[in-house]
Amino acid sequence: GPCCVLSVVMAELEVFVALWMT
Repeated sequence: GPCCVLSVVMAELEVFVALWMT
């Protein structure tokens, strides 16, 4: 469902931001 998808997107976004910050 949308909740699961949103959770995955948020986790991936967090990793993406972490990579950008370094």
